[in-house]
Amino acid sequence: MLSIIAQFVQNCLNEKDVCIINTSCLVSRELDAVVDAAYDGIVVTNREGGVLKVNQSYSKITGVLPEQMVGKNVSDLLNLGFYDQSIVQMAFREKRVVTRLQNILHNGKEVLVSVSPVFDKENEIYMAVSFIRDLTDLNNTNKQLQENKKLIMKYKSELQETRDRLDAIPYNFIARSEQMLKVMDILIRVKNVDSSLLIMGESGVGKSMLVKYLHSISSRKDYPFYVINCGAIPEQLLESELFGYEKGAFTGALASGKPGIFELAHKGIVFLDEITELSPSLQVKLLTFLQDKQFMRVGGTKSIKVDVRIIAATNQDINKLIDKKLFREDLYYRINVIPITIPPLRERKDEMISLIWHFTNFFNNKYQKKTFFSPDSFDCLYAYHWPGNIRELENLVERSIIMNDGMIHPNRLPENIRDYNRPQINTNNLKEAIAEFEKQFISQKLDQINSIDELSQLLGVHRTTLTRKMERYKIKKLL
Repeated sequence: MLSIIAQFVQNCLNEKDVCIINTSCLVSRELDAVVDAAYDGIVVTNREGGVLKVNQSYSKITGVLPEQMVGKNVSDLLNLGFYDQSIVQMAFREKRVVTRLQNILHNGKEVLVSVSPVFDKENEIYMAVSFIRDLTDLNNTNKQLQENKKLIMKYKSELQETRDRLDAIPYNFIARSEQMLKVMDILIRVKNVDSSLLIMGESGVGKSMLVKYLHSISSRKDYPFYVINCGAIPEQLLESELFGYEKGAFTGALASGKPGIFELAHKGIVFLDEITELSPSLQVKLLTFLQDKQFMRVGGTKSIKVDVRIIAATNQDINKLIDKKLFREDLYYRINVIPITIPPLRERKDEMISLIWHFTNFFNNKYQKKTFFSPDSFDCLYAYHWPGNIRELENLVERSIIMNDGMIHPNRLPENIRDYNRPQINTNNLKEAIAEFEKQFISQKLDQINSIDELSQLLGVHRTTLTRKMERYKIKKLL
């Protein structure tokens, strides 16, 4: 069907009597009839990615009305959260037919999209025809086939092993941005070495999730994994937890003594979260342990040697703590053999759609609901600065799924998120108010756009006009 329509459009370009396609990109009656008669969804776009035609089948599949798309650019629809990736842009870049799976974000459907570029006589792309097939029924049929009892019995052990491996990977571990892909590259490179690892980043960026994932893919995955929050345990108790103690070491000690985390984690990994909260005395003991991987229990006289990999994390500026003599410089160099910095969510906004989509699906499945965010809600979520990072986003999505049914519109979002991107005008003068609105509006949109051309297209103004306004309002940003 796609090839037939694409060929039809190609013929229209070659025969002036058959179809008139001028600079406003009008589509012929014959093409309208073919497109609207199709069972599958069809979208026709011009060479700039502007939507010219959307058939009724597409609306039935996605729930998006033609008037919501026609006249908009595919990049705008992507930014508004209509879908998770633009196959049209891929086809334009590669100049060939591209077929990919695509998620329709606001109704949760998965569709198969094939995009065929149409070339003019100069072999330049003139427009593109997208063919969309709903995979919901097909996926449901495949799931039913997979429930074959004999097949389950035959591969029970293999399925269990696969399930165990998946359980080891955090459900909310997403890496899509350039920064996180670099982090993942480092992680893969160091997964099987014994060197100490220091993970830095704000609270809520996913440090513990990263370490849990590292353990699950490392050569130590079959050995113990312990997590110790150094800021949540009193100093006296933390020392005995880490190093263990001999009988009679202190009042209340078990008569048999007790092995510590380092001893129990032999051949495994110990994750010391909030390591900068360690007291000076414990910093010294940890440094000694890291130097030769042996220690003595509290109240003991015998050295115990273990094979343990130490991974530490902090949400503080460790160099400032060193300058203030609050953290030992020699310990810092011991734990900072391999440093990894996880950027805050506000600096990797290109992961927002994937994260929201992931959390939405997870909590819909968990609570057996079908609740989704509207495109304008996506806009609000994308614009917000997320001081609590991924943890805050996850909590917001879970709360929204629990408290709502169907589509979640901006009025159902928390006020601080809903109003974050709203310009604040502090003048009664109309001319000054318009200027202030323009300044704030352009500044806010700069956080979502990668180039001056994209921004001018989104705002519907000429590049020269936009550049002049940015100079007038002293808006400086490299685009």
